[in-house]
Amino acid sequence: MFRRITLLIFALTVTLTAAGVSVFPTYAQTYCMSVTSRLAIGAHGVVTPGLPNVLRDQPVPGGGAILAYIPAGGVFTVVDGPECNNGITWWQVDYDGIVGWTPEGQWSTYWTEPAVNSEATASPAASVPTTPTQCTLAPRLTINDPAQVTPGLPNRVRVAPTFAARVLGLIPGGGVFTVLTEGVCADSVYWYQVDYNGLIGWTAEGRNTTYWLAPQG
Repeated sequence: MFRRITLLIFALTVTLTAAGVSVFPTYAQTYCMSVTSRLAIGAHGVVTPGLPNVLRDQPVPGGGAILAYIPAGGVFTVVDGPECNNGITWWQVDYDGIVGWTPEGQWSTYWTEPAVNSEATASPAASVPTTPTQCTLAPRLTINDPAQVTPGLPNRVRVAPTFAARVLGLIPGGGVFTVLTEGVCADSVYWYQVDYNGLIGWTAEGRNTTYWLAPQG
């Protein structure tokens, strides 16, 4: 009797396996990185220095189609996520109009990070100061002339010349724009209203002894 039951179980297992049905439990590898995620939906991210980051149509390592590669220093917008797989945290991002999934990192190693300029460490101001004596870094840009963001991190474009103003977008490192106004001193830095590919707003020239913007050429 026992032998007959064993043979029946074996025959059923073979039949189910042949039909593509697993008779053993499977477990999805859904765990994330072992460190805290630093990206967020709606925020901007940047690939860390070194190798480029892959952009896939699915949040699976080695799976799905490769849509593009985001180079080191490449800036993207986080659209959705996160999704986790084999210790990798994936985010759906928009990179130059290409929407796909890119890994934030694996285990304790970050491959991307929030895209912020050093202006992020400045203290927000409740209002725009009117006196130019607070600005120590000499202005170098000229109205109606082209200028560019210095290589490295992007520069924020804001609705008003103050760190407290809402961010409209980013100008990437090396991005060229047109200066629309003379410099306005606020929050101890000079601000310029600029036009970057139709994105019009205010961006900071630099802080302390570091320039974030430079005349083109």
